[in-house]
Amino acid sequence: MKNFNSLINLINKMSEEEVKSLSKFLKYYNEKKNNNKSSRLLEIILNSKEYNLINIQKQLYDKVNWQAYNKLIERLKDKILEVLLFNSNISKEEYPERIRVIFELKKKLILCDMLSFKGLRDDADLLCRKIISKAEKYELYDIVMNSLIIRQRFVNIRKKEKEVKNIQKGIQVAEHKYKSLLNSQILYNKILNIISNAPDSFVFIDELKSTIDQIENELTFNNSDTVSYYLYFLKTELFQIEEKFEEASISLLKIDKLLSKKSVYSENRKGTTLLNISNNDIYLKKFNDSIQFAEKAKKYFPNNIYNKALVDENLFYANFYMNKIDISAKIIKGLVNLPSANNILFSISKWNYFDAVIDFINNKFQVSIFKLNNIIEIDKDKEGWNINKRLLLIMSRIELMEYESADLHVNSLEKFIKRSLIKRDISLRYIFILRILIKLINSNYNFKLVYESRKRYFQLIASDDINFKWKIKSPELIKFDDWFLSKCNA
Repeated sequence: MKNFNSLINLINKMSEEEVKSLSKFLKYYNEKKNNNKSSRLLEIILNSKEYNLINIQKQLYDKVNWQAYNKLIERLKDKILEVLLFNSNISKEEYPERIRVIFELKKKLILCDMLSFKGLRDDADLLCRKIISKAEKYELYDIVMNSLIIRQRFVNIRKKEKEVKNIQKGIQVAEHKYKSLLNSQILYNKILNIISNAPDSFVFIDELKSTIDQIENELTFNNSDTVSYYLYFLKTELFQIEEKFEEASISLLKIDKLLSKKSVYSENRKGTTLLNISNNDIYLKKFNDSIQFAEKAKKYFPNNIYNKALVDENLFYANFYMNKIDISAKIIKGLVNLPSANNILFSISKWNYFDAVIDFINNKFQVSIFKLNNIIEIDKDKEGWNINKRLLLIMSRIELMEYESADLHVNSLEKFIKRSLIKRDISLRYIFILRILIKLINSNYNFKLVYESRKRYFQLIASDDINFKWKIKSPELIKFDDWFLSKCNA
């Protein structure tokens, strides 16, 4: 059964064109061998939804024959692998360009050995030179090394000492570039993994800076466009953590320029870069530019539900901050209705929170409360989503003049913040907001009195002081101090 399931999985991963190629190949192969069982097995698999291995064998052999049946499965798998290597299939656009080039060049390397084995060394040498030229453009230094090693054999036979030395030097250079590129890739992937799993930037910022230094050092020995891509991507991350968004913008433009190089370009990288430019423009409050770059990014993620959702999230933010609430509401409705795949579970909670914010703005406070109560607490809460969920609940209860319920929610928030302080730092902004709310309870919800008595607190949370200031793209979509002032003036 395991062998059969492996065959099923292999066939299911084939494109429609690859299945057609396989059918034609099997027809040709079976005519030569006077045996059509492989074709029949393929038809059974393609035309059935459920499989009974005993019945399949009876269809093929008129009896149960496990030995012949297992050999047939292996033969069919071998034929599928042959078909996948057809030039017509490896050149399909379902593979990214760089991957297609890797397939093409590795296949040609095998051809070099075959030509050499047949004594056609000049033809093999010419093909090797072409492989090296193309591989260097794509920074495929392992392929460059293998091609040079094959060429070295030809040159040794001809006893051309000068050319032998040049090839040996070329092998050493390619090996150094390959190791440098590989080391940079390992460093890059390692820090990205740390960043994605860290509770906040404080945990990884020193390692991020160290990684940037190490990759910069690699770049001094290897002027690689791919290594430059890694470097500027990580620098962008650091600039954004440090809120140096203008510097981040310059870094992103350098990445976009690098993507014109064949060694760096992929559709996913292009789309991700445009998405990051869109995101950075939100921090720079260039909301129209953000929308334009987000729309450009969309076409690079035709089958990537997660990245398409991130594009829509940027569109939500940009429209929200331009006070285009109706457009934002429409976008968020689409996001909350996405399938709850594992890689967007965190985002689903966040988007449901955004949806509740929209209801609050539209004075649908009961609806907002209902949605907030159904949002799962976010475990990896770097920015304070759970705190802001609780704040919005308090604000909704106050709007409905359900003060006893608001009191309970404020007490719950206080306990939550105290528990959280044991594990990590909490922004002073939220601690001061909590103090204001406690004062509001004690003052019987007299907003004007609280504002006057806690004016210093309000000045701090309205300031640009990094410890207290409101941040764009933070979970606090509705600024607490603006809302509080609106209640004073009501």
